[in-house]
Parts: sequence; structure tokens; C-alpha cells
Amino acid sequence: MQIDGLTLSKVIPELRGYLINQRVNKVFMPSESRFYFSFFKDTLLVSLLNDASYLQIVPSKEDSPFFPPAFVMLLRKYLKGAVCTDISQIRYDRIVRFDFLNHFEENRPKAFTVFIELMGRSSNLIFCDSDRNIIDVYRRKAASERSLFPQNQYVPFLKSPAALTLADWDILKGKESLEGEMRLFPAETSLLAFLEKGFEGFGHLAATEICYRAGLRSERTLSSLCPTDIEDLNLVLASLREELTQDDGVFLWETEEALSLVSATFMHTLDQKGFRYTIQKPSDALQEVFFTSRKKRDLQVSKLRYQKLIDKEIKKVESNLFSMQSDLSETVNHSSFQQYGKLILANLYRFEGEKKYDSIEVEDWETGGRILIPLDSKLSLSANAQIYFKKSTRLKRRNDILGDRLRKYQALLYYLQQIQQSLYDAEDQEALNDIVIEIDRENRFVGEDAQKELTKKSHGSAKSQRKKKTAMASRHMGPSEYRVFEKSGFRCLVGKNNYQNDRLIKDAKDGDLWFHVQGIPGAHVILKNKNQPVPEEVFLFAAQLAARYSKAYQSARVPVDYTDVKDVKKPKGFRPGMVTYRNHKTVFVDPYDENEKAPL
Repeated sequence: MQIDGLTLSKVIPELRGYLINQRVNKVFMPSESRFYFSFFKDTLLVSLLNDASYLQIVPSKEDSPFFPPAFVMLLRKYLKGAVCTDISQIRYDRIVRFDFLNHFEENRPKAFTVFIELMGRSSNLIFCDSDRNIIDVYRRKAASERSLFPQNQYVPFLKSPAALTLADWDILKGKESLEGEMRLFPAETSLLAFLEKGFEGFGHLAATEICYRAGLRSERTLSSLCPTDIEDLNLVLASLREELTQDDGVFLWETEEALSLVSATFMHTLDQKGFRYTIQKPSDALQEVFFTSRKKRDLQVSKLRYQKLIDKEIKKVESNLFSMQSDLSETVNHSSFQQYGKLILANLYRFEGEKKYDSIEVEDWETGGRILIPLDSKLSLSANAQIYFKKSTRLKRRNDILGDRLRKYQALLYYLQQIQQSLYDAEDQEALNDIVIEIDRENRFVGEDAQKELTKKSHGSAKSQRKKKTAMASRHMGPSEYRVFEKSGFRCLVGKNNYQNDRLIKDAKDGDLWFHVQGIPGAHVILKNKNQPVPEEVFLFAAQLAARYSKAYQSARVPVDYTDVKDVKKPKGFRPGMVTYRNHKTVFVDPYDENEKAPL
């Protein structure tokens, strides 16, 4: 989303409280369209990204490139050591003015002004002298209405010279002002479009809210409005102006889908759509909207990409399993052919030796019944027996090979489903990175298509990426990265991926209890031993965690196996996260509901 001028008006007082009379220490540009103005006490972030143009106070800056761009060097030259003397907003629009005063040779003061335009694709940072003469500009633009080039006079972008603003709204003259502004628009203009274009600072969200508060449909045309409707608008605008003067922070609106919006005032239209709100400091709310929520959305996009890769591999394995099972069904009769050969040889004395037969009927000593054995009439009985022996040997060998391959593919399917579940449960980018590292390390367990796709998504050679990911793994896959839960003073650790599941077993102590869903991919859970009896509610809680972080998370009465961790072993050659265990018992539980209690 983009913040509107009304929301920006609530940000300005916060910026003034932090930055007025502070000196600039340095200016950084760690990535395209993101500037950090480091003051001696606080840091200002200015984001000019197309889909995230905003500014806020942040606790720290990002790493900066070794060679800063020329524009940044220019800002450093003139602003290092400068004092911020004023911060203001131009006509409730999305333009912020920063005034600075610096001292150079002979201690002579010199004033500078930085204009920040937060307008989506048109966002910009303009550096001027005290007379608004442009020294330089981040995005140079030539246009008929205004030219943003050095030595030109800076002219703020305004919707129109006659656009209204709430800055000095007078309820006594409001109706007259509205009628005058409406006459500048075509009669068929909708009320929503009029509010967005005829007022400085109104975005779509604010304009929709004003229509709602006035009891007017947003699609109504200006020509359909009566004097009473216009007066209702006047009263709503005056009330809104009053709300903006209250120092109560901004409203942060959120949904279950990780969608976040911020507004300067309460929004009935969002409340009716099921958004939840909290009142927060402007910088905290903007951090949530433009950083935290964006990270959540980016995480979902990344998870979906890798889930598609693993889903594709799973389908391949399932297809191979289906083919192998079909082929295996053709080999299960190998013992019958062995029996045919034995029966033929055992009954040779009953038939003429050189005579050819289409079939013979003999007694089956295993069942006691009669059995009809098909024969090749071109061959003798002895030759037919040898044919059956060879066929039995060939089918048995094929049965053994297929059986071994089937078991390997079944284990591979289980492993891929385990990765699939880990991807689903990944709650942050770090957890996702660990899973991607695992896929890259264990490339012998996934198909070539997935490996090629992973390499394509990364930058640099596959070898360099593998080294980088290995280094990341060594840093991140420690005990502190487990999911940690507590219940009645007992601690439960839950692995986020297969490597962490292995680490859990390795780091566990005798007496710790191990939990895992029965026969289903899922996380390993360790209930730490406190050298005292475990209460039943703690024991069941650990089992519920194992059910929650498994493919059975949507089921009821999930079987969960548990045993002492000393009875859990990882045989050599087993895939990550795969173990054997013994002396276990089983408990049936419903999966843990994270809405009831969050991890530490």
C-alpha cells in the first residue's frame, strides 16, 4: 500500500520529536531507492520504492555498499554535521520538507532543504538550497509542468492550484468551499473521484471512508448531490480535521491473510470488512505495514515456489511407485512356476517320456488337490519343467530388485513429504532458508529439475551457492533456533526441519522424552527431563505439539508414539530426520492449537 497525506500528517510530529536540533552524522543508500539519514541519536529511513514509499524512524540501518553513488556523496558533502531545524508537510500532501543548517568555511551558516515526495512510482528526493534552487535530485525528470534538474527552481507537485486541504478547514465556510470546488469538475464525476482529485492528502481509503460517514454512495455523481448532502460532507470533513489534531497515534489494520493497512483515523469501512486494529506509534505501524507484512508476503511467495518444486518431485516418485507396484504384481507368482517345475519332474513316471502334452493334471502335494499345469506341446515334459524353473528364477530376481527399489522409493516419498511439511510449517525466512539448504545438500534425494530450479533461483554458481548455504547452515541450525514451548515449567523443543530434527536427537539427554506422529511425516519433539515426574497435562501437550507439526495437523485423535530418547537411533546412511525407535508407547491426541498459546 501507499500512505496518504492524512497518515503522513500523523508521522510528521513524531519525526519532529526525534530529529529537530539533531545533527546529521552520515547518509547511506544500502539499496536502490532506500536512504538512511543517520543522526547522532536516531536514524531516519526514506523509502522511495514504487510499492513502498514512506519514511520512518528505525533502530538501525542496513549494511551500506563500499562505494556509495555520487548522489549520496553529494548529500554527505553538504549535510554531514548539519542540524535539522524544521520538518513540515506541504498542504497535507505526500511531500515532506526537511530544513537543515550547516557551517562551512569561516563558520558561515548555510541552509539547505530536502524535499521528499512519497508518490509511488513518482517518489523522489530533491536536494535544494535555501531558495529552492535544485542542487541535485535522485530521479531527474523533464516535464512540461515542472522540470526536476539541477539549477532549476523546485516546484512541489500539486493536484491542482485550487485543490482543497483540511489544513485550514472552516466548518462555517466548508459548504461554500465544496460547492466552489465541485464546479471545477464535470457534473458526471463520482463523489469518490472528486474527493480523491479535489483534495490534497486523500487516498482511496480515506475518500471511501468519508463517503461512508456522510451516508453517501461513493458512485453518486456531483450533479446528484443536494445542498443537504454537501452540508453532510462539510460536517464529516470538519470532524475528520478535528480527529487529525488528536495525538493518539495511527491505526494499524490487519487480517488473517497477513494484509496490513495503516490509517490516520478510525476506518468504519475496514472495521466492517473484518480487519482488526490497534493504535500504535506511526513508525511502529509503518514498520509492520512495509517491513513485517512485506516479509510475511514474501515468505508466502517463496514457500509456494519451493512447495511447487517438492510437489512436482512427489508426483514423480508417486508415478514411479505406481509403475513399480504394477510390475511387482506380475512377479508375485514366481513361486508358483517353481512349484510347476517340481510337480512336472515328480510326475514324469506317470507319463510317456517322449510324448508331447498341451497340459497335464497332477496332484499338488501342498494343497492335496488336483492342479492343471499348462505346457508347451512342442517340448518334452523335462524341457517344460526347466522352462518353469528359469521363469521362476527370472521373476524372483526381478521381484527382489523391484522390491528393493520399491522400498527405497517409499522411503524417498516419506522424506519428500517430510520436507513438504517443513515448508508448510516454516514461519520465517530463516526457517525457509534452512530447508532450502537441506534440499541443496541432499540433492541425491531430489530430482534434477528441482536442483536446476534451485540453482536458477539463486545468484552465482551452484558451487558458490552451496558454500554460502553450508556456512549459513552452520550458523543458524543451533538449539536456539528450535521452536520452544513451555508448559508448567517443562520445556518442549520442536524441530523446524530435518537437520534440526537430527540435532534434537543428538543434543538430547538421557531421560528426555521423544515424540513423533505414528507413520506420518512430522517434526520431532523433545520433552526435556527435569528429574521429576512429568504431569499428565505436560505429557499430552508435547504429544499435541507432535501432532500439530505433522501432516496430520488437521486431523483428530492423532496417534503419537513416544519413548525415551536413548531408544531413538539414527542408523548410518539414513536420510536427514529419519530414525528408528523401540520400546515406544502410543497416545491419541488432538493437534495443538497455536491460537491458544504462542511459542516463546
